[in-house]
Amino acid sequence: MRVGLVGTHGTGPAGGPREPDDVEPLASALSGRGVDVVVYACRGGDADPEAGYRVIAMPGAAAAPTGLGSEADVASVMGDYARFLSDAWGEDPPDVVSAASWIHGVAAQLAADRHQIPAVQCLPELGHALQQRQGRRVGPPPRPRFERLIARSAARVLVSCTEDVSELVALGCARRRLSVLPQAIDVGQFAAVGPAVERTAEQRIVAVARELLPHKGLEDVVRALTRLPAAELVVVGGPDRHRLDWDPGACRLRSLALELNVSDRVHLTGRVAREDLPSILRSADVFVAPSWYESFGLPVVEAMSCGLPVVASASGGMLDTVVHEVTGVLVPARDPTRLAKALDEVLRAGPLRSGMGLAGRVRARSRYCWDRVAAEAATAYEMAVEGVRPRDAGRAAAVPARGDVA
Repeated sequence: MRVGLVGTHGTGPAGGPREPDDVEPLASALSGRGVDVVVYACRGGDADPEAGYRVIAMPGAAAAPTGLGSEADVASVMGDYARFLSDAWGEDPPDVVSAASWIHGVAAQLAADRHQIPAVQCLPELGHALQQRQGRRVGPPPRPRFERLIARSAARVLVSCTEDVSELVALGCARRRLSVLPQAIDVGQFAAVGPAVERTAEQRIVAVARELLPHKGLEDVVRALTRLPAAELVVVGGPDRHRLDWDPGACRLRSLALELNVSDRVHLTGRVAREDLPSILRSADVFVAPSWYESFGLPVVEAMSCGLPVVASASGGMLDTVVHEVTGVLVPARDPTRLAKALDEVLRAGPLRSGMGLAGRVRARSRYCWDRVAAEAATAYEMAVEGVRPRDAGRAAAVPARGDVA
């Protein structure tokens, strides 16, 4: 079976996180399992000669489908990308194609329909869910409409969490064509054993947020510190450290910490290199993820892989990744009192806290490693080709029931 992956390739900044639509790690993992993979890239570089898969780049790939504002901008880029895909597939069609995001999905669906190739659409974040639960619009205005369109048209649709399955069903998508495909982590990089940065307080809480936006819920953790006198909070993320003084989110957190007299226990690191994050995580007693909603929440799984118990909001992907009172504690979002109580209980738990960390490590390394996620993706592609409803074979492509540690 030849799989065509549609997205970007190798677009992450040096030392930084990959873009959500970067298919390079999935292509590598699938290739490692013996799958014949071809990447059709709108952006990014070539594959390593020994990567085991090919990359075919769209001419003028620097004009990437990002930062689109108007519906006309979206339509223009989609048309160019769809023509590129259609031309490539007319000469040498794959057996199944998989698009990394909604915008790649529209172009892929147009080209796949023309050549009667089954299409699998990955929707790692739903625009409608982000608007409703984070209170912000991400992407151009037509995004939710396009997501509904491709979800109804694709042979299969892969989302990041169980809540997003329910969201698509409510929008009229057939449940039998929906599966959860979680994100994966490098379990070798995020290990429990390794160097840890020094800390200055008896207890340390760490949070990670790519951007210091209100929906990340970090203000609730700052408020919780008033009830945790022995703890310090380290927030990783945002702009580079030297730009924190001009960042609205950083200024908001610092002002609140000053107002609550906990500014000496709130530390903002700014953006850190990817290779430096594990040592910061290993310095903590507990990881906190207070976001109002995340479709997955990759830092949660990275912290679990490092052996940390997690206190997280009971929403989105964290309902799938965190097993309540086994690998951590789930609390209602936007409730600093309940958050403080949960953090205090975990920090005081001693051996129980260590047990949660161990259970989280086992779960992260078995459930969210690239080999398993690639196997589940391959199963979804096979199901799309066969056109069968998932029964026993489909269990490999569905997330384990909540409460299943492994």
